[in-house]
Amino acid sequence: MIRARKNGALTMLATAAVVGMLAVLGTLLMSSAAFAGEEPPPPAKTCGDLNLPLPKNLGKVTLCHATGSDSNPFIINEVSPSGADSHLLNPDHHGDCGRYGDGSLVCVQ
Repeated sequence: MIRARKNGALTMLATAAVVGMLAVLGTLLMSSAAFAGEEPPPPAKTCGDLNLPLPKNLGKVTLCHATGSDSNPFIINEVSPSGADSHLLNPDHHGDCGRYGDGSLVCVQ
């Protein structure tokens, strides 16, 4: 009698594992099918094309500096607001952008 219960529990456990794996596989297939036929977005050409995140430290600014390089077109750093302000007020930094902790985005035109 005890042996039958162990086998029944093992059967239930094995069935649950198979059902779980099928659910994960189905989710993966559905998510890859959702992207089938869709082209990935084109690479960003300017800092303004990027979706700059909020800085991890909301007292700082996420700054995107355009380098002009084809292989590494941007450098993204977190800097102080005063550093970002002086950088973004310099017209020589055309195309650079900063995302402030309040969510605002400033780009050098």
